[in-house]
Amino acid sequence: MPEHKERAIEELQNIVTLNDSKATLATTLIDPTDESKGWNTVEIENPISLWKQKGFSSRQEVTDIIIAD
Repeated sequence: MPEHKERAIEELQNIVTLNDSKATLATTLIDPTDESKGWNTVEIENPISLWKQKGFSSRQEVTDIIIAD
């Protein structure tokens, strides 16, 4: 719909520029006897990046839609 095109392009640009490719995963308790001391963590590839949530196969696919405008 032409009346929504500008907003759609803006939203797609937000998806592309959002740096959510990494996520933090809690692994083990720092102190197994005291949960309040927190968790050890590792950085992983984000399994649910926004572009994936929106149904795109890659960040490049979103970029291609923007460029096709």
